[in-house]
Amino acid sequence: MKNFIIVADSHIDNNNASAFFAMLAEVAKSDYDIIFLGDIFELWLGLNRYEEQMHKDFLSWCSKEKKNRTVGFIEGNHEFYVAKNRKEYFSWCSCDFSYVFENNIFAHGDGVNQDDLNYLKFRKISNSKLSEFIFKYIPFGKRIVHSLRVKMKSTNLEHKKYFPEDKVIDYAKSAINDNIKNIFLGHFHQQFETKIDDKNIIVLPAWQTNQEVLISKENNIKICNRKEIN
Repeated sequence: MKNFIIVADSHIDNNNASAFFAMLAEVAKSDYDIIFLGDIFELWLGLNRYEEQMHKDFLSWCSKEKKNRTVGFIEGNHEFYVAKNRKEYFSWCSCDFSYVFENNIFAHGDGVNQDDLNYLKFRKISNSKLSEFIFKYIPFGKRIVHSLRVKMKSTNLEHKKYFPEDKVIDYAKSAINDNIKNIFLGHFHQQFETKIDDKNIIVLPAWQTNQEVLISKENNIKICNRKEIN
């Protein structure tokens, strides 16, 4: 994987979907691999009854493009049961906190702050088999999911007030080894870069804000607007 693009925290809904899919059209013309680093949709349950047309269009694009390039996907905290039920659409797909691929660690970042006990408990419960079963069969499920989408925008505010630089660095120190070259994180909606020894630790800005992506070309890494993909 020599040249690749990373997209994080696009939080796609009906308001910004057209720009997102315009970007995917440009990626399809390029030779880049692409990694989706979580929270690609504002909310995505990988269950038939909840998926909207934009989810289906995204899966169709991924299924087609994985024949031409690596298409990786990490579940964020706004995605549920995707890695389990939709993995065939991607080159690789993970619901774990991180995924190692070709000397890189890709992580959404929601597992970095181990002090956020309420969230860690929520993630464990919400990704359980019991929760999936309930969402699959519960009456008025779509109404509940709509309420969940609204609620998620206002939860976890205490831990959104600051960027936990110390937690990111502690995580990186615990994760790196001699084989790792880069660690890429999302989730925090702000850009941050540092080095540990010769390893790059990069937190991506949210695509949702200014439609920025990370591009790695010939080992030159930069954050830029999605319109610079070529």
